[in-house]
Amino acid sequence: MESLKLDRKTTMHLLKTVLFVVMGTAILAFDFYTFYLPNGLMMGGASGMGLLFYRTLSFDPSVTVFIINAVLLIAGAFIVGKQFVFSTILGSLIYPVFLKIFQKFPALAELSRDRLLCTLVAAVMDGFAVALVIKVGGSTGGSDAFGVIWCKLLHHNVATVIAVTDAVIFVAQAFFADPEMVLYSLVSVIINMVVLRQFLVFGTSHIQIIAVSQKSTEMRKALIEDLDAGVTMFESRTGFEGHAGEVVFCVIPQKKYWKAVETIKAIDPGVFLSVSQVKEVHGRGFTMERTVKPIAPPDKKSN
Repeated sequence: MESLKLDRKTTMHLLKTVLFVVMGTAILAFDFYTFYLPNGLMMGGASGMGLLFYRTLSFDPSVTVFIINAVLLIAGAFIVGKQFVFSTILGSLIYPVFLKIFQKFPALAELSRDRLLCTLVAAVMDGFAVALVIKVGGSTGGSDAFGVIWCKLLHHNVATVIAVTDAVIFVAQAFFADPEMVLYSLVSVIINMVVLRQFLVFGTSHIQIIAVSQKSTEMRKALIEDLDAGVTMFESRTGFEGHAGEVVFCVIPQKKYWKAVETIKAIDPGVFLSVSQVKEVHGRGFTMERTVKPIAPPDKKSN
């Protein structure tokens, strides 16, 4: 039974990976054909490097992109894992397919000639598409593959690494581009970084609650039983009077926020309550399956 449950979970994860990679790649291909290409906007990643080597050394852009993605794919296989390789190969194969499909609709390339509008829309779509792929541990190649590998090695923010990489490629292309397009491209990089960072944590934010009260035991029991929340207790001592006590620490989904506050205040109207938003949470009950156990009595320490 446990094996069946595990296989089902693995299958669902695989389907989610394929779906997100396909969606992200389709959006990137649409974005490239509709906004980047017809408006002369500069690109980052492997495509940007292909343009750079073509303008400086007359290298075939397709060969340059292939070599860059091949090197990143091999590095990713050793550093990140098999899922990275699978999603990167999948994205690399279906990208030209989607591009070919969109080319059958020339009207898409005439959607808008407003460079500022195209820059804004292209940057938002690009950031959203890359975030979809990265959220399932994948890559579409180029700068986002480099970002995933760099993050795995040095634990830096993926969005920042991708933005810096694209910015370097843009600066290199700037020597061979229209100054006005350089400015539009820099705007695109900044917007892309912000959008990517926001979408990477979208839907994962939670509320962190810290409550200081003499009725911490009752709060602990109520939060666990009524809200199915995980609770951690910290020993504390008041700064002014030096009274010993306990601090209730709890992280909950946003939808449970008001009920949690009402529950805590109903137990102790004079509670000292601190509430803040956290962007991402890992651990049992969030990224791991919760283990259901009876509530243990609080530890009693002898004085």
